[in-house]
Amino acid sequence: MSAAACRADYQFLRTHGAQGVARLFEEEPGLIRAVGRDGFTTECDMCFSVLTSSEGRAALNRHVSRPDVRDAIDMRLALIFGEDIMRGDFTGPLAGTHDGQNHDLVQISS
Repeated sequence: MSAAACRADYQFLRTHGAQGVARLFEEEPGLIRAVGRDGFTTECDMCFSVLTSSEGRAALNRHVSRPDVRDAIDMRLALIFGEDIMRGDFTGPLAGTHDGQNHDLVQISS
């Protein structure tokens, strides 16, 4: 579980859920064509369609590599889940792209 906790894509899905995945379609209009669907029966259907396509995974990786998205993940980890922010030593597909420092938020410790 500690390896998953260090993955930006996993933490994004955990903190933003299906709404976060839906946002990918707004940011990348070609994603609808790439997943071969123009509608989904449920949120799970949408997430599955995105995450099982190479284009969908690539879109998610591009999205979570943005500093503003990393900050949003960190904020939700701290404020909603009461967890530490992601550190720079995470091992996901974007390892080394985030310095692990939260430059915009005050860290809350318990």
